[in-house]
Amino acid sequence: MSQTAIFVAGTVVSAIVFTGGFLYAMFSFGRWADRDGARATQG
Repeated sequence: MSQTAIFVAGTVVSAIVFTGGFLYAMFSFGRWADRDGARATQG
């Protein structure tokens, strides 16, 4: 495997992991915000 291929593969994997982690964080934060808002609404 050439250095370029390793670099490209690492970049692709990093992008996928970053995107997945970002989406998971947004989803978790959205659920947390909704739950907190619902609790505040219920009083």
